[in-house]
Amino acid sequence: MKYSATTITIIFIALFILLDTSLIFSQTNLKLQSGIDKTYKTPFTLNKDNFLRIARVFEKNKDLLNFPTAIVYRVKLEDNRFYETIDKNKVLNDPNTKNHCIDIVIIELKDLRKERETWERDRIASVAFNRSKQMIGVEIFAEERTWSLVFSDEIEPQIERTIGVKTVSSIVIVLFTFSIYFLVMLNLSKVKRKITSFQMKSMIDAIGLCVATMTALVLVFTFTRWNYSFMRLTPHQFIDLFGPKSAFLWGDMKGLYQEHEELIKNIKWVVVIGFVISLTANIIMTSLNRITLKNKDNSSMPTAQKTQTITEPSHEE
Repeated sequence: MKYSATTITIIFIALFILLDTSLIFSQTNLKLQSGIDKTYKTPFTLNKDNFLRIARVFEKNKDLLNFPTAIVYRVKLEDNRFYETIDKNKVLNDPNTKNHCIDIVIIELKDLRKERETWERDRIASVAFNRSKQMIGVEIFAEERTWSLVFSDEIEPQIERTIGVKTVSSIVIVLFTFSIYFLVMLNLSKVKRKITSFQMKSMIDAIGLCVATMTALVLVFTFTRWNYSFMRLTPHQFIDLFGPKSAFLWGDMKGLYQEHEELIKNIKWVVVIGFVISLTANIIMTSLNRITLKNKDNSSMPTAQKTQTITEPSHEE
């Protein structure tokens, strides 16, 4: 079957029009979004009041949208079990026990429109608190720029309320570190006095220096907030006992966290008092040693002079 030049031309024009129309249609469906995508890598404490403040910000901005949405609360426990709910009171009524404590809490604002494309995400906004990783993630993606920016401005101050966990001060850690050095070196000096071998003395010096240095590094990396990125190098039990700690302050964990705070407070006093005592003892021991050596020198001087006077006449003979 043969086609004329006119028919072929019409077919090409029709195909061009269809292609151009599809491009225009795809451009009109293009959706541009704005908002915030931010991560806080820091310890936090989320109590009931702060949780309800954040939930109210979500509820307020949810009502400003002109399409159906829902707020979903997702809770993941430390044993990897999780549940979702639309009732915020169910989250706050979680027992949050020591063996089944809450690890992650996520507040999400979801898009419920049926005409939404399959490739589009249904999450408009979310705030995620991760206890084990000690971080907070904030995401807001929306087509309405004003709404997303206002939402961001309202949610950030509420999140910053949860930041600012009390930790052992770095000054206290420096004092504690010097105390550890002093105690280790003092004990090594006592051991070295009882050993006559030069090689054993050198070996003890090397072992003592390594122990003191490793102790200092572990303490500094565990306690100081500005070295938080190195905490994965320290023992997990050390961080649980003394380091900065994130927590969801409801259920049983509220009391356990208060006990942890009391422990940190006691450590501060013990470290400061211990450092003062060790420093005072060092000064006193140094002064006594100097006095003892001076007395020995003074007592040995007459004997030396007497020996010299006795040996001189025999030399002349």
